[in-house]
Amino acid sequence: MCSQARGRARASAASGLTTVIEGDVQHWWHPPSGRGVRTRISDDLLWLPYGVVHFIEATGETAVLDEVVPFLEGDSLTERQSESYFQPRVSETRATLLSIARVH
Repeated sequence: MCSQARGRARASAASGLTTVIEGDVQHWWHPPSGRGVRTRISDDLLWLPYGVVHFIEATGETAVLDEVVPFLEGDSLTERQSESYFQPRVSETRATLLSIARVH
């Protein structure tokens, strides 16, 4: 794997940054602002563990599991909302990618 591809894969695998502190994730977002949609779509929770496993299988680099990444913060969905377009804030709360992927 060329170094540029490895760098992109590592950045993608380490982007637990889409994980909201309450445990859900952004369904999609716009870099670099991070504005995106918070939803109740449950399969979104599977993509981080899947991506991390794929990265490790492709590169053999397990150190990515120890990378510390921040959570996101934002208004929770109300009972009547199925989704919300929002600008998240980067939380001071951080965790390793392994611990975030395990929760999902």
